[in-house]
Amino acid sequence: MTARNRELGADKLRRTCDASAFGFDTTDNLEVLHGVIEQDRAVKSLRVGLAINKRNYNIFVAGASGTGRTTIVRTALDEAASRRPTPPDWVYVYNFRDKEAPVAIEMPAGRGRQFAADMDWLVAGLKEQLPQAFRDKGHQEEVQALISRSLAQEHEYFSALTRKAADIGFSVKSTKTGLITIPMLEDKPLSNKEYEALSDSDKKVIEERRRQLEPYIHDFVARTRAVETSTQETIKKRQLALARRVCSVPIRRLKRRYGKVAGLTAHLDAVQEHVLENLGKFIRDESRPQPPPEVEEREFVEFKVNVVVDNSGANGAPVVMEPRPSYYNLFGKIEKKVENGVYFTDFTMIKAGAVLKANGGYLLINTTDLFTYPLVWENLKNILRYRQTTIEDLGEHLGYLPTSGLKPAPIPINLKIVLVGPAHVYELLHRYDEEFRKLFQVKSEFDYEMTRNRETVEEYARFVATMCRNEKLRPVDRDGVAAVVEFGSRLVESQDKVTLQFNHICNILIEADAIAGDQRALLISRPQIEEAVRQREFRLSLMEEKVRESILDQTVF
Repeated sequence: MTARNRELGADKLRRTCDASAFGFDTTDNLEVLHGVIEQDRAVKSLRVGLAINKRNYNIFVAGASGTGRTTIVRTALDEAASRRPTPPDWVYVYNFRDKEAPVAIEMPAGRGRQFAADMDWLVAGLKEQLPQAFRDKGHQEEVQALISRSLAQEHEYFSALTRKAADIGFSVKSTKTGLITIPMLEDKPLSNKEYEALSDSDKKVIEERRRQLEPYIHDFVARTRAVETSTQETIKKRQLALARRVCSVPIRRLKRRYGKVAGLTAHLDAVQEHVLENLGKFIRDESRPQPPPEVEEREFVEFKVNVVVDNSGANGAPVVMEPRPSYYNLFGKIEKKVENGVYFTDFTMIKAGAVLKANGGYLLINTTDLFTYPLVWENLKNILRYRQTTIEDLGEHLGYLPTSGLKPAPIPINLKIVLVGPAHVYELLHRYDEEFRKLFQVKSEFDYEMTRNRETVEEYARFVATMCRNEKLRPVDRDGVAAVVEFGSRLVESQDKVTLQFNHICNILIEADAIAGDQRALLISRPQIEEAVRQREFRLSLMEEKVRESILDQTVF
């Protein structure tokens, strides 16, 4: 073959698009594009992965950026989520057995927020009803009768003691510090001065008689204390019985409302017992000043409900896209507050991350973002492997000294994770990460190019029309669309293909629209498209020019 036979004309290096073949004048005459262009393989794989509701069938969406992969995946996830049931709420409540281990309770969607409001209603009602019950006239009369009966019994014991003391030769007086025994002489009490004037033998006789009186005094003290203790216990039992009657009414109401929720009846029983053990919180001394609202709120924090996952108002399964998949954003955190220079926390400061919010649905993460944060990938695999998540301080996860002290109960996890990333990331993970191969069974790969033919060129034109309407750009005439198609082939360096990385097409259209605006043109046509391409190449060609200069001045051979 001669050199001439191997020559190519300039027209052979570039395949033009025949604008006259288009059946429209501008993109305003075209319908917008619904769905995707030439991504059947990726879409079918994605649908298979979404249809399989089994563990380990998580999805990796591979492909170049700009192919519409994230938009397509989000649309598919929204459609799949709309057909799935709404997942339950999750709440954390106080653990009355171990305050550092909050209890996780699963509730039907929307009931978590309602239960939190009902618990606030319960506490507010008891703050009002318990003091009223204790101030009730009938209760006050009952308590006073018990006290009067006790005082009468003590008076009887004291009278018996004074009679016995008189027989021995003493009088007995009751003071704030206790009982005082005073020796008697001729039925008159001796003063200290008179006592000191007595002879030693007389003093000895008096002290001997005093020792005879001591057993009776001890018996009196024991019997009066027994009466006081019995009275106090009786009063306490009556008060507890009264408080229990007051508490039982709203508690029974809540049990009827939430009786089918596992673990909630036991929690309400614990709440009632805690109220009865801490009646002083509800029945305050009116003479004491009212504490500040924030102090009072902390005093009653054990009655709070922390709704960490609230699906009220949701319709179907959640779809969560986490743009910043840091450890805390994905897995949740335990917040802290500072008061007087001291950190403190409690179960109400537990916050859910994207994993919990997506529980029962789908979690979408871009691998470019995922692998920029430490510890996230390993913990994400652990969650998929063990099917549960625990909200913990990062220091505890690393094995360092814990800073919160709280150890919330783990929550079961049932979700599908969809990772979106470049194909080479998938290949690296598939080759070197054995757990990834097991956990991500479905690959949905987006192509970066498609065959250039009449049908695909028409779809390209409709994409341009859709882009112009979505971004409010000027319409593109048929010559402009032809230039866009040629640019699409140039990007993949093939006369028989066009690019599916539509971000490049979008950028050129936006820049061409700006050029048309400067030229006061009503339409975007071939000159504006070609000028936008030239300007873009100029902006990106500095290094190329430097290399060419180096070759021309023989710096580089």
